[in-house]
Amino acid sequence: MVSKSRKIPVNEPGRIRINLADEGNYFLVTVELPGIEEEDIRIDLEKNVLVVSWSDHHSDYFREELVLPKKGRLMRKKFNNGNLQIVLEKSDD
Repeated sequence: MVSKSRKIPVNEPGRIRINLADEGNYFLVTVELPGIEEEDIRIDLEKNVLVVSWSDHHSDYFREELVLPKKGRLMRKKFNNGNLQIVLEKSDD
């Protein structure tokens, strides 16, 4: 059975752009972080809460929490040109 991607709205006005897509067996999270370097980004995942935090080198620290519809496990991450892509395997644990 082929599953189609389903986008789940998570943005609120004034916040960074975060997209969450349900890809069947995994979630695909994309975060736009223009002007941020990869070494300044931290990703934490506890059960179904994904936390992305970063610094902008001006001693400002930012943090975004995303509550997932289901628990997940970090499979991989990729950062390119201000775009962070996180793949989370769905888990029943």
